[in-house]
Amino acid sequence: MAGAITFTYGTTNKTNAKSAKSFRMAWTSDASGNVSGLPTRKINGKIRQLVTIPGAGGLAPTTLYDITLLDSDGRDVLAGVGANRSATLPEASAIIEQIVDDSALTLVVSAAGNAKQGTAVVYYD
Repeated sequence: MAGAITFTYGTTNKTNAKSAKSFRMAWTSDASGNVSGLPTRKINGKIRQLVTIPGAGGLAPTTLYDITLLDSDGRDVLAGVGANRSATLPEASAIIEQIVDDSALTLVVSAAGNAKQGTAVVYYD
């Protein structure tokens, strides 16, 4: 598995006293419709939400593509909510307090189609 991924990090101010951190992964699948990659930064905190945004037009992934985010033990910290994502609409899914302890997380996208694109954003605190 290969493909290409660009990782970016940020902070979102919330209305309460806490700020959520974000971990954005813009990806392009390889010829087999898959992507995998390891970011340069480790994260520490509780995973709260996954947002997926399909590419536009002919770059949209195949419907019902899957995303997992694996910790160093191979556990999907998205708790399965990255399965069967929409190829046409952005989707947001809440994740119930998946704890990540100073881990570099490996993004794995599968069944997205040849040279398709999308973005996955993970919010954590």
